[in-house]
Amino acid sequence: MPTLLLFTTLPHFTQGDSPSSSELLLPVSSGSLGAGTRKGSGECSCNPGYEGELCDSCSYGYYQAYRDDTKNLCEKCHKACNGPCSGPGQKSCVACQEGWIMDTEKGCLDVNECAAAKFPCKRNQFCVNNEGTYTCLECDKACDGCNGDGPDMCERCAEGFILEKDMCVDNSAKAREKHMMFARYVTYGGLTLATCIILQKNTIIAAIVGLSVAVYISFSEYYLRDTTAPPVSPELPASFLSSLQGMMTN
Repeated sequence: MPTLLLFTTLPHFTQGDSPSSSELLLPVSSGSLGAGTRKGSGECSCNPGYEGELCDSCSYGYYQAYRDDTKNLCEKCHKACNGPCSGPGQKSCVACQEGWIMDTEKGCLDVNECAAAKFPCKRNQFCVNNEGTYTCLECDKACDGCNGDGPDMCERCAEGFILEKDMCVDNSAKAREKHMMFARYVTYGGLTLATCIILQKNTIIAAIVGLSVAVYISFSEYYLRDTTAPPVSPELPASFLSSLQGMMTN
């Protein structure tokens, strides 16, 4: 990065101590910002990480990454450092920020607040460790205390939920599922009974109805097996039910 030359005006005294002005060229480090005119009406300010009259020194919390005759490169210390550092990485820190602990060999190491003896989060929250800090997140609504996210990480199930296959599930949904299953099998039984009644009157019609019932039951079970929705049997076509009712009354 080349040296930046800024024009400025400095006092100059001639013989007899009479003041005048003359233009000078001041070399300024590449870590600076300048604004002004050739007449010297301007000022120079350093970029972040640089300080000094010529912005040629690294400021507090920065280290000298590179320097030669034309440029000086300052880099910010690792986020684990509390103040100055001697180089890159957390091993170069002089002191550690809160949430980090100094290790003689590895430098500043992250403190796992989640593993501390005193749990940092509130009831029905779980802890997620981050570098230098931690985050508390809410447990799943199915949990009464948890070790992580989801209904499978509960310590206990909340009221209205029961443990099933290592997961807390809605008890009311489970009860509805049982009722729907009972209703489904009653429907299957009714259709089978209707087929038997028709069989006594007309064998051909009974065969058609029996085949339709078999297809309906097979489709229903296949559909319910592959869906995660609450079990609801697919409805028979209204025309089929009307025809079935007519055949049973004849």
